[in-house]
Amino acid sequence: MGSAWNRSWSHSRQRLFDTCERAFHFQYYPWDEPDTDRTRFLARIQTHEMVAGDCVHWAIALALRAFQRDRTVLDNLQEAAVRRFRETCTASKWITDGMKAGKKPANDGVVLHSDFYGWDGKLRYLAARENIGTCLRNFEAGEHWAFIRATDPKMWEEVDPPMARMPKFRLSEEHLRHATVYGGFDLALHHGDLTFVIDWKGGRRSSSADAQLAVYALGLTLRDKKPIPAEQIRVQAVFLGEQDPWNPRVVSAEELDTARQRIEAQIVLEESRTTWTADGRGRLASIADREAFRPTPNLRKCSECKFGQICGEGRNVVFGGLTNGSMVASPTK
Repeated sequence: MGSAWNRSWSHSRQRLFDTCERAFHFQYYPWDEPDTDRTRFLARIQTHEMVAGDCVHWAIALALRAFQRDRTVLDNLQEAAVRRFRETCTASKWITDGMKAGKKPANDGVVLHSDFYGWDGKLRYLAARENIGTCLRNFEAGEHWAFIRATDPKMWEEVDPPMARMPKFRLSEEHLRHATVYGGFDLALHHGDLTFVIDWKGGRRSSSADAQLAVYALGLTLRDKKPIPAEQIRVQAVFLGEQDPWNPRVVSAEELDTARQRIEAQIVLEESRTTWTADGRGRLASIADREAFRPTPNLRKCSECKFGQICGEGRNVVFGGLTNGSMVASPTK
């Protein structure tokens, strides 16, 4: 049995559930698993692409805060982000080497999937580093950045807020109110009579961002403090893998309704597989049996899943079939 102390919804949470329910269980219900510490450690593992995306967002937040503070425009974003990426990857190697030598895993820091599972990650490292440069060059030259600099920084909402202050809301239906819905957009700013919501993406254009933006708009219309009418909201996902033009749009009433239904359906589905009770530490928690969350194993997904060491179904798929070139799944002992 695994447990979680609270229930929430986010785009990334549902995306993992849709990819593999068993991986979702390991990620979000780690407490009181047979090996809680190891499950929580595996949940921290990231790929080079994920780390690069975090570095791009960190650099953009750095630029936004500098401009918000005194209208300074930073000119070393690429260098700073690449340096952070390199340092993060180096620290991952130290943590993994320490584990192989029998040391207790560090409590913080990123562990790279390729380091932990013994893959050759050089090509992925180089590609991710190159993507950082591409994304930040497109950010600095982008029409959206020019628009942002033309607005009043005092009218921006908090840049890169911690989880405690991240925009969130609850659904009105009584049986769903205990689930917090997080809308972690990258920036919201008020300009004239409109509110613009911007979310930066590290790749190329994808239609999946539309559903995410609809949730953000829904959150702004439902939040407790200073809700905003839907007709005054404009949204855009800016894809930094290309020179994306600035073209914010209105979220339709149908999209908002679909977003609400999507959230409610996911929460109800998760509710059907869990129980609220006291966990092993006597705290009220959401308790779940891993068997209630079905795995959907296939070679590609399982060979890249960070929970390969504790998922029997995934391990059988990877080691019972063929591996892909240099990406040999070789779990650390």
